[in-house]
Amino acid sequence: MNAHPLSEALKHSDCLWSREQLFVEIARLGRELNAAYADCPQPPVFLTVMNGGMFFGAYLAHASSVDFHFDYVHATRYRSGTMGHALELVKAPRTPFIGRDVLIVDDILDEGKTLAMVRDWCLAQGAASVRIAVLAVKNHDRCVPGFKADFIGVEVADRYDTPFGPPSAAYVCGELDGHRVAFLARHGESHTIAPHRVNYRANVHGFNQLGCRQLIGINAVGGIRNDMGPRVVVIPEQIIDYTDGRLSSFSDMPETKVEHIDFSHPYTPRLRARLLAAAAQAEVEVINGGCYGATQGPRLETVAEIARLRRDGCDLVGMTGMPEAVLARELGLDYACIALIANWAAGCGDKGEISIEEIYAHLAAATAHVAPVIRALLAMNLR
Repeated sequence: MNAHPLSEALKHSDCLWSREQLFVEIARLGRELNAAYADCPQPPVFLTVMNGGMFFGAYLAHASSVDFHFDYVHATRYRSGTMGHALELVKAPRTPFIGRDVLIVDDILDEGKTLAMVRDWCLAQGAASVRIAVLAVKNHDRCVPGFKADFIGVEVADRYDTPFGPPSAAYVCGELDGHRVAFLARHGESHTIAPHRVNYRANVHGFNQLGCRQLIGINAVGGIRNDMGPRVVVIPEQIIDYTDGRLSSFSDMPETKVEHIDFSHPYTPRLRARLLAAAAQAEVEVINGGCYGATQGPRLETVAEIARLRRDGCDLVGMTGMPEAVLARELGLDYACIALIANWAAGCGDKGEISIEEIYAHLAAATAHVAPVIRALLAMNLR
């Protein structure tokens, strides 16, 4: 991801709270902390969540007169820049928590999943109490049920948006092996958005707004071709689109010029070549080529439908490959796909029915190959 300079981002930003207003609210929080911790038998632990809480934590500590014991935690649920799962403490605090009051300080409460895990971890270490202070809380209904901050600076609307509406989830932006990357769960982080309901235009446009120039679609698929069975990884070359009714172009906005793009090669050849080279460097076995058949979903296909796809020349079947690829092309973004085969398509292979449990197991095994390929791609430093 090539991030736009901050000055450029600010040109397209709205000021929700001014610097002066924020300092007023931080001063109020300082007074609230003074009252809340007035009778503590020993200095409470001021635990800053790095790196987000660093600046807010400094101002908040200055605004309070509590005799805090300062420490920090670096916690993540995004070890490979993908969807968040179990908590990992990159840097655990050194302070013993047994019998201590702990104040966790972070910049923003969004869905609260990581903060809730940090809180639970502190309690498991023997903390007598754990409270949470945040500079801002985003207003939406996606927060962990029952979880809230004890000290709140300001509330903000869930404003991240595109001209085509909100993306599927919050973009996870950060560094992987020293390179800037961004990730988005196209079905939502909890996998609640069906493939035909994904706002593909918002998702792709959002990546463009972030400054991304190369997009790699990670797609779970079914295998049709005989050598494309479960746990195989494929870098496909072609697409046949069987979807219906999806908003598949940026050109249908009012007053927008219609662009008749060349889509002969739906996956950018140079990015495909780099992925293949990265897979070889990472010693990950992949199949080069094949045709991806994009179906509507969310149901799986019938035996007759898969037979038709096979006759049409499809080697793989999935539900999210289109219109993602064409939208990237319309914005001039390089796009390629890493297809992870989770199951035999209906009527293929040696099994009559498809088990969801088997799909998840195969997908997990295939997914393990993604990070090494992406890391090798970044290490090649090709643009």
